[in-house]
Amino acid sequence: MKASPRHRFPWSTDEINRLHNEYEIKQLDIATIAHLHRRSEYAILYKLADESLIHESWNDVRGWDGWYRWPYHEGSEEDEDEDVEEYDPYDMLQKVDFLYNLYCYIHSFLFSR
Repeated sequence: MKASPRHRFPWSTDEINRLHNEYEIKQLDIATIAHLHRRSEYAILYKLADESLIHESWNDVRGWDGWYRWPYHEGSEEDEDEDVEEYDPYDMLQKVDFLYNLYCYIHSFLFSR
């Protein structure tokens, strides 16, 4: 799994202001905001919670269904027909990624009530 282009980059004041504007005023969904910031959806969610725009359990997030999408990759075209990475039973990163996504889904389901 590749990281987002801005993975682990610090958030600038300007970027945080844009985040507030995009989520609160423009009411963009999480995937669109992640694409604009070139960060993963989880990075956006954590920052929104850190800025107290959403609850830390993510149960009040507007425009996010709780499913993880691959981070934005510069230069890639987002096609519906894009090939999905084939499952490799010996790839530990795929297993960890799957279990983490499953945990996040279950956590959001349990705490969204």
